[in-house]
Amino acid sequence: MRKKRNIVRVISFTLILTLIFYFIGIYVGFKIFEFFYTKELIEKINHLYFQTKSLNEEINSYKEIILLDFFDKETKCRLLENIINKVRDYSFNVIAKNLPYRIEEYEFNSKLSNEYLKLKSEYMKMMSISYFLTIKYKKECYTNISTLLYFYSSSCGVECINQGKELDKLREYNIDFYFFIVDKDWNLNEIKILNELFEIYSVPSIVINEKYVLRGFSNVSTLLPYFKKG
Repeated sequence: MRKKRNIVRVISFTLILTLIFYFIGIYVGFKIFEFFYTKELIEKINHLYFQTKSLNEEINSYKEIILLDFFDKETKCRLLENIINKVRDYSFNVIAKNLPYRIEEYEFNSKLSNEYLKLKSEYMKMMSISYFLTIKYKKECYTNISTLLYFYSSSCGVECINQGKELDKLREYNIDFYFFIVDKDWNLNEIKILNELFEIYSVPSIVINEKYVLRGFSNVSTLLPYFKKG
């Protein structure tokens, strides 16, 4: 009887020890994965920061050239078209594809590193300034392009995450539009001007073609008619 009890104790002890080592193994494995994932993400964010900063410098040089009276209207329009298309391509094909989640989701669910905040500072600058350049392009070059300006904030949470996902669906409708996303609360003069210009006090908010301001969550069926109005 005593021998049986000892066997049971040994088996129980072995089982408990096995479970402890199993969970320690999982924890250590997770921490190793987390370390390399974080390291890789920071490297990616740093790379995006330098790319965005470089594009901002290019935007500023374009902006200064465009303001000069040295070039004729046709040349200025060509320069404007070139830079706003570069921004659109960069935003859709570089930023959106390299962050692990969409920007609203990432900011709401993650602890934001200094590296990310540096990237965001450059990206917000790029979005707001290129939006003004796009308006200039529309007005002075008599183009028919559509614009969508989307205001969110880091603290908005699920509503902004859902709004961002809903905006992604617009691509299914083959609408040729220029998309700009800005953090309403970001400390940047250009964004403060946009807040005042469109009277943005809450998020999510969407401005289509500088005319129509939609406050709160908007689904695709609500948004589509505004593009047809022009």
